Amino acid sequence: MKRLFPLLLIAVFPFFTGFSPVHHIDGNPKPHAWLPPDFEPKTGVLLIQRVTWPKRQQRKIEEFMKEKYPYSYEFIDATDINGNPKYADKSIYHFVLVYNYDTHIMTSANNLPVTMFDFSFLDRQGDKKYLPSGKGASWANMPLKYMINTILKELQ
Repeated sequence: MKRLFPLLLIAVFPFFTGFSPVHHIDGNPKPHAWLPPDFEPKTGVLLIQRVTWPKRQQRKIEEFMKEKYPYSYEFIDATDINGNPKYADKSIYHFVLVYNYDTHIMTSANNLPVTMFDFSFLDRQGDKKYLPSGKGASWANMPLKYMINTILKELQ
């Protein structure tokens, strides 16, 4: 009976804690809530907001995109998203990956503030901003790599 109790406890634990294997810890209600359902990388040009600081992160992002992303994309400054006539055709430049740089409080004994980068899709035709990836990190290239790798995996 003593051996059976731990197994019983493990089996019953999820029902009492509300734990569910479907629950996502990263904050998104579903695995790809950040991905627009009509995003098709084979058509149009994906715009990606340039990370201005730290500059090394932008270089890493550019190297990654050049190596991994076979579709059309361009890096742009935030002011170019709606202000540059070159990108006025929203049927070609439908989606933009914009970055967010926010401060979060770590839930720890010290409650330290931590700044994190994350990316979100901006649908220029529908004038809608999607949820961030939920994979925020101190380095801007990390959430972008996650998003691009997920997109490429979905297309296989």
